[in-house]
Amino acid sequence: MHIRSMSSHPRAALRSLTIGFAAVVAAAALVASPLAANASGVAPEPLSGGALGSLPASPAEAGQGDASFLADDGSYFIYRFGGASRYEVAANITADTFDTGVPVLYIASGETFPDALSAGPAAAKQDGGLLLVSHDSIPAATRTTIVGLQPQKLVVVGGVDTISDAVYNELAALQSNILRIAGADRYEVSRNIIDYAFCDIVPGGATDPASCPGGGFADVFVATGGNFPDALAAGPAAARFGSGVLLVNGGATSLDDPTRALLGRVGAEAASIAGGVNSVSQEIENDLRATVSFAARYDGADRFEVAANLNNSFFPPETSTVFIASGAVFPDALSAGPAAAAYGAPLFLVRSDCYPAPTADAIFSTAYDLENLVIMGGTNTIDNGFVTAPRYC
Repeated sequence: MHIRSMSSHPRAALRSLTIGFAAVVAAAALVASPLAANASGVAPEPLSGGALGSLPASPAEAGQGDASFLADDGSYFIYRFGGASRYEVAANITADTFDTGVPVLYIASGETFPDALSAGPAAAKQDGGLLLVSHDSIPAATRTTIVGLQPQKLVVVGGVDTISDAVYNELAALQSNILRIAGADRYEVSRNIIDYAFCDIVPGGATDPASCPGGGFADVFVATGGNFPDALAAGPAAARFGSGVLLVNGGATSLDDPTRALLGRVGAEAASIAGGVNSVSQEIENDLRATVSFAARYDGADRFEVAANLNNSFFPPETSTVFIASGAVFPDALSAGPAAAAYGAPLFLVRSDCYPAPTADAIFSTAYDLENLVIMGGTNTIDNGFVTAPRYC
């Protein structure tokens, strides 16, 4: 897939995965009508269309990774990045998206979500991807991907309570150009990640804390660090504008001083808040408005509508590739963020077996020029009904 190395349309990159399947696809095309919003609250209804099984592409057939070409429905192509575990899913999408010699791979916990939420947009800023490890080990798929991609640098996010020194040392044996970005809590880790990726401030370095040699960014995306959905959806949107996702204690009654200082350091002129007041308080919004020139909130009735509203606001009509991931669990979407950013694609959240109405409206009823729908995660996370009989809920 390697969209970064291609000058042609993203469709050409994804379509290249179908080599060897042309005859099968021609015989098994799935014709699906666009989804409509289910405003009445009635039970989800299936779309018209015949059954189509998964057609997994082997590395020899697809080129690399574990992208499964699933269908050509006559108007857009459907793909899935699956795997036997969250670590394999992350490895497969990363291996398939980035070229050998990738500038950087960020390494985050696959067991907890906070550190990876800011790491995804940071990786995208540095033209890199994100892989997952456990606290005590490097999964085989992660190790294989690191060895295969030969990254120029590894950045481990989180302290020793999240990723052990033993794992860090094993990673260092794979790439000696490595550093760890840690902090006293998830919020300091988030600030430190932004300092590193956008200000070129190396952890523990002697750079003036008031300076930002890397230039910073104009628009900061702000999300709660207490939950994952809003920040996940904000990641690709932030990456599209070369920006970062800053985690805050969403329930706090004021913006803390270190966060104010960071906003000044990076030169933020605007703040885009992901989520409603139950996620990021009105008091924090008020403080943001007093700190930067402009602030806007992108909220919704639930996590699905928040993601849809963010994407509708920040992605243009010519968007042709869309990623979908589970809104119930976080691992698959963590590594999807940098990959989606590499394709210039938004990341939408779905239920395990259906499209929530705001998601369906955003993907199928907007002016998107949809050509590629990319499913993140295996069928235990996102049911194959999204291919055989997609429905709204």
